[in-house]
Amino acid sequence: MRLNVLLIDDNPLFVVAASRFLSEFCDVNVVAAAGDGVEGLARARELNPDVVMIDQGMSPLTGLDTVVSLRALPAPPAVIIVTLNATPQLRQAARERGCELVISKIDFTRQIGPALEALAAERRPTAVVGSRISVRS
Repeated sequence: MRLNVLLIDDNPLFVVAASRFLSEFCDVNVVAAAGDGVEGLARARELNPDVVMIDQGMSPLTGLDTVVSLRALPAPPAVIIVTLNATPQLRQAARERGCELVISKIDFTRQIGPALEALAAERRPTAVVGSRISVRS
């Protein structure tokens, strides 16, 4: 299953680099990018991505603030915070808000592939019952 990913980051250079890496080395479709949490929430509502990758250090909404709003959507996406400051405190706060993972931008190319594979495995159909497909969430 090919995941649809929305990138939310205020650093356009990171967005370009991450989009290229994800398109070339991971089985994902980068559906859009947004430069802040407000725009990102609007894009998430519009596009219903499987995964949102978001930076923590943005304004007016931080990554953590945006995670709370994303988790409240009718079909909430998986959320990965990608940041330069992946501290234990941030990891704990992200977990408490329902974020799947916090990745350091420094380790992005090493960690994102396995993380996306795990998320894709969770969203694959697990059983077919009659004409209905049962999906683990």
